[in-house]
Amino acid sequence: MRELPRDESLVRGAMVRAVDGLAPPAGLVHGAIELARRRRKRVRAAGLGAGLCVAAAAATAVLALTAGPGGAAGPPATPPAPSAAPSASRTPDSADFASRWDDDHRAQIAATLRELLAPAVEDVTPVEGADFHGEGQGGEVFPITFSVRPAGDGPEASPCERVDSNLGACASHMLADGTPVAIYTGQSDGLSRIAALLRFGGEELFVDVRPDTASRTSVPVTTAHLLDVVADPRIRPLVTLPDGG
Repeated sequence: MRELPRDESLVRGAMVRAVDGLAPPAGLVHGAIELARRRRKRVRAAGLGAGLCVAAAAATAVLALTAGPGGAAGPPATPPAPSAAPSASRTPDSADFASRWDDDHRAQIAATLRELLAPAVEDVTPVEGADFHGEGQGGEVFPITFSVRPAGDGPEASPCERVDSNLGACASHMLADGTPVAIYTGQSDGLSRIAALLRFGGEELFVDVRPDTASRTSVPVTTAHLLDVVADPRIRPLVTLPDGG
């Protein structure tokens, strides 16, 4: 390429600087630039449309998979909410009430049983709740249960109506005031045990005397003796539910 004369070069540079900041003329070049811009916009729009078509196809496939019988689309499947376990209603156990007895009430029960079970049982001490320990003449320890709970609905045809095979054979008795009593006599580890079950109004009393398995000693309390214990007027005030029961 030939070199331009110095004067011509200066003139061309001045012309370029003069038109450098002007807008491009409405000619062939400017039209070509605008056409290129429009083509790029159309390409972008076509790409966006293709993406929307793919998303719509995916949604249609999901609805087809979840469609109900006959092709009708059902609601989206949602995991079932966890169901709460049904609460089982039951009559509160006697231990629930005995655990709310205060120490004074348990001490009164122990003192009364000590007097009424003598001389077969020389001492009675509270352990926990409805449980007591009776001490025999030779130092034996006989577990004793003195528990109270609300009586069931309606009168029982017989005090032995609710037979508990764990307690042994049941025999029906009647106190002097007409109160029916169920006396259970059975075995525990091959040793004799005895229990009484009766009602006082709306409360139910259960007294159970068990053998001392450590010394292999059967209970020293007879049926007649236990009937005298539950018939004693000092027992009735002790057959009470704790506050709130």
